[in-house]
Amino acid sequence: MPNVLQYRLPHDENRRIIAVESGPVMTWCYMCIDDTLKSAILFDAPFGSLQIIDEVLSEYSLTLTGLYLTHSHWDHTAEASLYVHKYSIPVYIHPADEYRLLSPMDYTMWALPFTIGAITDSEKLTEENTVESGSWFFDIKHVPGHTEGSICFYDKSAGILIAGDTLFAGSIGRTDLPGGNHNELLSSIRKELFALDGATIVLSGHGEATTIGYEKKHNPYVHDVLPSEYGL
Repeated sequence: MPNVLQYRLPHDENRRIIAVESGPVMTWCYMCIDDTLKSAILFDAPFGSLQIIDEVLSEYSLTLTGLYLTHSHWDHTAEASLYVHKYSIPVYIHPADEYRLLSPMDYTMWALPFTIGAITDSEKLTEENTVESGSWFFDIKHVPGHTEGSICFYDKSAGILIAGDTLFAGSIGRTDLPGGNHNELLSSIRKELFALDGATIVLSGHGEATTIGYEKKHNPYVHDVLPSEYGL
């Protein structure tokens, strides 16, 4: 059964996040809502998420304006084409990860009990772009390692990082799949993510939420980084 959580920003009552965990490997997606403008954007599209997201949109009379993908592994894109069909929204992804969207069933790693539709007209995102939706304002961090085009979305004012499968609570993304690179992933985490404020809440593609500060101190996969390097 899918899990649904809601995060509210303590300093901004007009912004909130609906998180849905669903699919065969329990993947999170995150819908960032601006209740003043009745607008929303979605990060990732796991199998089984559409029905729940649709119910939230209907209940609060929200308009979904875009789907943003942290990377193109099947568990994060399984229902992307369904969102496009239902809401006529653009799909955004880093260009280095686009190829899996064009032929998704060729990159599933094992047989799935459902078919993933191709997306042939995605919009491209790089670290030079930003994502704006109502009061939400995300900078983009290109963090290759888990995949070639993995990206994280960072809203400084909200103190939120949508991390995909780059950084987890007590772990990091796997790098044994095609397009993965362990040293590159560690470099991405250290240079791009550990430079953020320690209080930043990390919303990952799997598992529990964490903070940048906690992972700097305790994540065993990056424990060889000297604490003094980050002022700890």
